Amino acid sequence: LRVIQENTCKLGQNVALNGFIGLTFMLLKTKDAPALNNFAVQFLNELVKQRTEFTSDIMKIIVKMLFNESNKAPIIECFSLMVQRKSLPIDRCEEALTDLIENLTELELDTALAIESVIHNTILRSSKLRDLMTTTMRNAMYQNKPEMRKLAVYSFCAMLKKVKKPKSNEVFGMSQNLSMMSFLSQSQIPSTGEVNLRRVSVLVLEIIGLLRK
Repeated sequence: LRVIQENTCKLGQNVALNGFIGLTFMLLKTKDAPALNNFAVQFLNELVKQRTEFTSDIMKIIVKMLFNESNKAPIIECFSLMVQRKSLPIDRCEEALTDLIENLTELELDTALAIESVIHNTILRSSKLRDLMTTTMRNAMYQNKPEMRKLAVYSFCAMLKKVKKPKSNEVFGMSQNLSMMSFLSQSQIPSTGEVNLRRVSVLVLEIIGLLRK
């Protein structure tokens, strides 16, 4: 397996690649086998790092496994390592991340919170994913289930921790579509000499408005 992995990743050769990837996913979801789980996590992350053309398909499978498999710990670890890479090509995995965000409230609370803790650096690089997460969590805020409201509050607080005062070229700096909640937030935050509201992200204002409400 190590020889095949070296040929597949380092030499750019597709030696038994389909079978090897299928085996790797089987090892990833194997219960009570941390060594096999770890091998699968390392291989998949090495593969998407050196062979970015496989990022989309692999991310789709991992997202599907997050919903369908019971042994979620190694799958969450694999997902976490993938999305935390600054070099992750967002355009190649946007479809999978969109599906994940849209259905995030269908996951168990612990799994959803684990995903929330690592995904925000990635979604803030995409205005589409950022807006989708904001909408999804805003809807979750008003659900009857306390778990969903807890998830929404955690998500918004985690997002606030990631967002800093934006520069003019940052994706979350200014939005072309200002929601009514954004305007409401601006009216609720007192103006001080130390804070220049023109430099504060519209996203921050909207989140604060949601949390205050």
